[in-house]
Amino acid sequence: MIFVLADDRMLHVINSESESQGAFEGIDVEEDSCKFFDETGSPLVAIFLKPNKRGRLFGILPWVESGIYSLVPDESCGLPRLLDVWDSIAGLEANVHFATLEEVRCFLTNR
Repeated sequence: MIFVLADDRMLHVINSESESQGAFEGIDVEEDSCKFFDETGSPLVAIFLKPNKRGRLFGILPWVESGIYSLVPDESCGLPRLLDVWDSIAGLEANVHFATLEEVRCFLTNR
């Protein structure tokens, strides 16, 4: 289970890294528009296995190709845990694991 705090301040709960790839494009991840956390609420960072590509068609029209990333624990210990940023969360996206933010908070508190 992975928690994702998106730039709209909504908390998403997804099942796997592969689900993350489909839901959160590499372009957005690279621009730091979402924060990832493992099932204990510890921060995860994206490491790009295939970088994002950008270019211009005919030198005018911009295009992007989303890269492929992997999520790994933050070894710098510089990023906040999910409970540390809890007050910034606006709501919970519908998911199969939790019905409310309070359920998520209790789950993380008991870990």
